[in-house]
Amino acid sequence: MMAVALCATILTSCSPDEDITPEETLYQGRVTVYNQVRFLQNNIVEVDSLGNFVQRVNGAPLNPADTTELYIGVANLSDAAEMFQGWLSPDTEVNLSAPSTIDMETGLKDENGQLQETVYFKVVDEAPTLAEVTFAKGTVMKHVSKIIFIKESAWPENDESKYLIGDKTWGRAVCIREAKKGVSGLLLYISRFTTDQTKDTYASMSLAKEASKILRADWDMYVSFFEDAGAGKLTKNTFYYTNESTFLLFVTKHYAIDLSAEDKTDWWDIDWCRKSLHWIEIETF
Repeated sequence: MMAVALCATILTSCSPDEDITPEETLYQGRVTVYNQVRFLQNNIVEVDSLGNFVQRVNGAPLNPADTTELYIGVANLSDAAEMFQGWLSPDTEVNLSAPSTIDMETGLKDENGQLQETVYFKVVDEAPTLAEVTFAKGTVMKHVSKIIFIKESAWPENDESKYLIGDKTWGRAVCIREAKKGVSGLLLYISRFTTDQTKDTYASMSLAKEASKILRADWDMYVSFFEDAGAGKLTKNTFYYTNESTFLLFVTKHYAIDLSAEDKTDWWDIDWCRKSLHWIEIETF
């Protein structure tokens, strides 16, 4: 009877649909600190746990002599600055720096608060270039040495997106972002099954948060897209598994995101909870 009562308590405390209470923090808690390098990395070029190339997210290599220089076409400088800031984790602090009022500098830290890299966003007054993103060390970020924002009118190609928003693709995935001028399109897959293991193929926290931002802009429309495609259930106040985890207090804590809420990410540290969560994959094109 005591064992049954204990299991019931654990399952109740791990319910992803309820707010976290103090007594639940042994099994579940809110994620407030991120690996800021990994977060930015996976918003530009996604890598696996060994730093190997997985897929390109933002930026296209237009210079065949250096494929680590990535270009993006934007309408104006403000769009470039907003896009850059959108790549940073919620806990990253950004400082304005001279000479331009829009120039930015930010130090990227790991989960322990140790500085790993310094990133600069600088205005460039050389048409068609509007701004550049560079890195102080140049060795921490993988497969990218510089991001160059150019005017979209100077973009060398005008190819149409391979998929349009709402299109159903491989394995019941749905297109939630179209590709455009150096910005990759996004295909979101929601599993119809739960699992108790994390994989590198699950969505990175970076892309999961981008997906949440996109979906929240017109939630009901995307719900209908997934229902029509038979592509898994897109539900409010539900946590979905990502590939992110951290090791704290001798326990591996796995991250899951509520796609319907802004910046609502929790960690889970026991099998009972992890088996109750569905997982998501996001592929770029």
